[in-house]
Amino acid sequence: MAAARGEEGADTYQHALALIAVDLNREAILTRGQGAKLAGLSLADFIDLCAQLHVPILWEPVGGIVADVQAAGAMVGDDRLGS
Repeated sequence: MAAARGEEGADTYQHALALIAVDLNREAILTRGQGAKLAGLSLADFIDLCAQLHVPILWEPVGGIVADVQAAGAMVGDDRLGS
């Protein structure tokens, strides 16, 4: 019985880590790869877990797509992307 509780406790701990990892990824504190590592999952399994919990893995940047394109253009020195 004690051994069974030990396994159950380990499963609960691992599940809690996975939920924390998903939340930290949602808050943009961890990358998907970091979240997967914390959760003890492959990247594909972590993405699947996010989907099961209705947590998006892709979202629009704070300033919008245009701001990202302009920032990318500035980084590579391409004035055509900054307009």
